[in-house]
Amino acid sequence: MQLIVHSERAGRDFQVQITAPGTPPILPGQTAPAIYVLDGGYDIAGPTGWLLGGAGTMAPAYVIAIGYPPGSPSTRERDLLFAPGTRPDGTIAKGGGGAMFRAFLLEELKPLMEARYPLDPKSAVLFGHSLSGIFTANMLADNPEAFSGYLIASPSLWADPTVVDRLKSVAARAPGRKVFVTWGAKEEAYMVD
Repeated sequence: MQLIVHSERAGRDFQVQITAPGTPPILPGQTAPAIYVLDGGYDIAGPTGWLLGGAGTMAPAYVIAIGYPPGSPSTRERDLLFAPGTRPDGTIAKGGGGAMFRAFLLEELKPLMEARYPLDPKSAVLFGHSLSGIFTANMLADNPEAFSGYLIASPSLWADPTVVDRLKSVAARAPGRKVFVTWGAKEEAYMVD
């Protein structure tokens, strides 16, 4: 299922692709987890989740991939960064829309998805890679209660190095969150450091 969702908070449209689990909940009151995947899920998150759920490798879950409608400009730097950041090459990454995108995600999209699908709001997971990885890290640092789990892949820490110190207190403020952080084997030293 694919939807175009207009965000009043962000002032633009987003393309949302929903992949239901192979065995969706069918009994009254039965729910399933949701995995919210940023960057449109690279067009593989939904099918991968469906396959892994069907194989029993992960719990069956709805995969909700958030991206941009075809033909619209990508505003991912603005949406995923809370402030401008200095890239390793010295250029400035546009930023400043992270709070609006966070509001879209938490105040508009999650309630919409939870109203349309049998989702367990206590089992929602947020996944982001690169720029969306730093957004996911910021969500964990600032709003840890928003999701029960966080998958953070190769976060662009250069864009917001302050997130590392802010993450140090998350366990005390929001115990029980599951967090997985990973990075690529061939990352530049500035990413790994």
